[in-house]
Amino acid sequence: MIPHPSAPLIAPLRELERRVLESSSAIEHWLRLQWQDHTPPFYASVDLRNSGFKLAPVDTNLFPGGFNNLNPQFVPLAVQASMVAIERICPDARNLLLIPENHTRNPYYLQNVGCLRTILRQAGLNVRIGTLISDIATPTEVPVTGGPALDLEALVRQGGRLGLADFDPCTILLNNDLSAGGFYRVHTTRGKDENLNAPGMRFEPLAFDNCCIQPDHFANPDATPNRFYSYGVVARLALLAAAIELEETAPQE
Repeated sequence: MIPHPSAPLIAPLRELERRVLESSSAIEHWLRLQWQDHTPPFYASVDLRNSGFKLAPVDTNLFPGGFNNLNPQFVPLAVQASMVAIERICPDARNLLLIPENHTRNPYYLQNVGCLRTILRQAGLNVRIGTLISDIATPTEVPVTGGPALDLEALVRQGGRLGLADFDPCTILLNNDLSAGGFYRVHTTRGKDENLNAPGMRFEPLAFDNCCIQPDHFANPDATPNRFYSYGVVARLALLAAAIELEETAPQE
């Protein structure tokens, strides 16, 4: 499943995809050098806008909340990516404390947390979920539509460490701003220059036959693997920008 812009918008997009495909070796080499100098966030999501005449990132979220919208076929890739990220940041990590948002009444967000917990567990981590909700003082089971329940536990601060009453994590992962595969945001009544995040929009899982970093140089630029490759390039550029911004705004030690 790939987007099909209306006829007047096809030519500019195909030209962009052609240039990206022709430059794929140089693009991958440049990105590889960038990742030697900059550490990417543990995870992130990037919203891309395909308007036909342009393809651009419109939002990068360092606390992604859409794991429940990923195609199930992508879970093994997400697990592998998690293993690589853990190996880079803390190879000996075992106990992970996941701190989600306080959206206990949002069924879709709870599904997201459940999917994220599954991915992290399959990556070899012992995952527990801590909460900032003041009303939760004892372990509380929260039902999740279409999946196993979540056990929320009150956070406990002991000296300079944060954990749970009987759980001392070596890694803490925020899915909370304290204020890949992917999916489409679709709105059939919105125009090319209008915001899709409005009543009437819906999400469509984005199913890749292969990962989005394997272009087919013998196929047309707008063939499925090549269009997804263009998406992957733009998304990684947005991730690189986020990594640089994090470095530049990090507190001085």
